Amino acid sequence: MKKAQMQMMESIMAFIVLSIIIIFALVIYFNSQQNSIRKELAKVKSTNSLSVFYNVMGSYEFRCSDASQKNCLDYYKLASFKSEVSSDENMKSYYVSKFGHSMITLSVDYPKQFNLTLFNATPLNYSSESTIFFPVVVFNETDGFYGSYYFGILKISVVS
Repeated sequence: MKKAQMQMMESIMAFIVLSIIIIFALVIYFNSQQNSIRKELAKVKSTNSLSVFYNVMGSYEFRCSDASQKNCLDYYKLASFKSEVSSDENMKSYYVSKFGHSMITLSVDYPKQFNLTLFNATPLNYSSESTIFFPVVVFNETDGFYGSYYFGILKISVVS
C-alpha cells in the first residue's frame, strides 16, 4: 500500500471510531432523559392523587360536622353520597370533573370492619394507575350514646 492509501485508511478508521463514540454517548443521553421524564410523570400522577385526597377531605359532603377533627369523615354522609352518585348521572359527571377518573374506597378496620366504595369513575381501558393510602377517622353518630369513631384507610386510585 502506498503512503496516501494508509493515511486515507487511518482517517476513515478514526471517523468510524469517533462516530461509534458519538452514537454511544447519544444513546446514554437519551436513556437518561427518558428516565427523567418517567420520574416526572410519576410525580405528576402522585400529585393528582393528592389533589383528589384534598378535594375529598375539604368537601362538606364527607367531613365530620365537628371542624376540630382532622381527617375525619362522617359515615352517614359517605353512605348518602355513595347512593346519590350511583343513582344520579348529573351528580356523577360533576364529581368526575372534581375528582377526575379515580376510584375512592374506604376500608374501615377497627373496631368494626367494612369496605365502602365511595366513587368509581375509572374507564375500562387505562394505561397507568397511581394509588395512595391515607389513614382517616370515620364518625358514626348513631353508634352508642355519644357516637363511635372508627379507624380506616382511604384508598385513592387515579388512572390515566
